[in-house]
Amino acid sequence: MKNNLGLYGVLPDIKDEEMLIYMVKQSIKAGIKIIQYRNKTSKTSEIKNIAQKLCNICQKQGVLFIVNDRVDLASEINADGVHIGGDDISIEKAREILEDKIIGVSCYGDISRAKEMQEKGADYIAFGAVFTSPTKPKAKSINLDILKTKFDIPVCVIGGISSGNIWKLKEYNIDMYAVITDIYKDKNISENIRRLKNAII
Repeated sequence: MKNNLGLYGVLPDIKDEEMLIYMVKQSIKAGIKIIQYRNKTSKTSEIKNIAQKLCNICQKQGVLFIVNDRVDLASEINADGVHIGGDDISIEKAREILEDKIIGVSCYGDISRAKEMQEKGADYIAFGAVFTSPTKPKAKSINLDILKTKFDIPVCVIGGISSGNIWKLKEYNIDMYAVITDIYKDKNISENIRRLKNAII
């Protein structure tokens, strides 16, 4: 997996197929190289069709398509990988199912967990929330000094990142900035992405 992929578009948890396709196409047009699909409420059978469509759009354009949590869905649609958290399937089991595909792991503010996941073969690790997040308002914000730690795999940050605060992260060892709300808060996705990119140049 490449380092320095920059903005990591995490799609909002919605069921509107037309809107999700619009979001993905606009994100790709604006230069995003990795997109995550997340749906924590629907059954896999209910979302497989749209997930497959989004995956196909991304892969035809050379954009990585990651599924949140659902290793079974990632395997079924031949996604590029999966992102798992502390309450999800173990990294060992995910690797058994997905073999050489990308596995990203949420490490919250826990350096020990991050190092463990690196040793167990994670392709990238994610820390957050870096700021107060509208998606997960109860998520505890991390100590940003954690981000000074160097790892041998890409580091992703997530949580409340916007064009107004992303500049605060420029000094740290970060390869990907995962953003939901500030990219997909309205239909002006290309402009939202442009503002975020300009803020981290």
